[in-house]
Amino acid sequence: MKSHKSAHFLTLGGAPKYINTTHTMKTLMITLCTVFSLGMVHAQQNAIEKYFANYLAMEDITKISVNGKVFQLASYIETDDKDLEEMNDFASTIESFQMILGDNGIFSKSEYSSALRKVENGYEELMSIQDKEGDFNFRIKEQNGIVEELLMVGYSENSLMILSLTGRMNLKQISKMGAKIQMEGFESLGKMTENGADKIKCYPNPVQSTSPVTIEVPENFIGGDASLVDMKGKTVMSYRMSTRKQELRLDRVNAGAYLLVFKKNDISITKKLEIQ
Repeated sequence: MKSHKSAHFLTLGGAPKYINTTHTMKTLMITLCTVFSLGMVHAQQNAIEKYFANYLAMEDITKISVNGKVFQLASYIETDDKDLEEMNDFASTIESFQMILGDNGIFSKSEYSSALRKVENGYEELMSIQDKEGDFNFRIKEQNGIVEELLMVGYSENSLMILSLTGRMNLKQISKMGAKIQMEGFESLGKMTENGADKIKCYPNPVQSTSPVTIEVPENFIGGDASLVDMKGKTVMSYRMSTRKQELRLDRVNAGAYLLVFKKNDISITKKLEIQ
């Protein structure tokens, strides 16, 4: 996380101070395209507004909020560049972006744990990461394969970051584009691609209990552990991921909703599985 010596509120009304002027024109275009398209007014509260409104009132907090009706400007950018075309497609699925960042030692690690407890029932855990940069937890609110909100809670060097991205989004697009957008907070989304969250697959889903489910993982997860966990947190079965592709038999598992939890080193990725 980047350090801030003073709190500020960043909107579209002023100059976009988060842009590094040493970047290429192409990077600038991608950033502006995204910022303009983050303008759709969202109809319902995001996680920050619902659970962390008290942080918004604090003076020593950096607050970034992008909304309004300027997202149409992105459609006026005509280009043959593949990256910009992908960014236009991604930006059209976003309704709002909001982030709060508290640093300068005003938050302890317990605040990170407290933040996770507040959202654990309303948001499905996608991935948690512990690395040299800190602790990061990604959660989603999803319906019929469409991500309605992506929530990230992160903690590093006495700094707490909470990021909310709402819309009707594709998870693979989020992780891919997050690494390209030159805007504070978005770079953390690139961790999903770096750690293979978009490459873990389980199919068919839903699956019949009389049929096996096929599990695919990226190379970096081979040798790790996988567990099937029910919605009460009880581990139903577990196995070692010895190859990239394996079949898991479910004939002794009751029908219902479960979580497949993949772990290796300090990385944990979760997928929901419906057994019928």
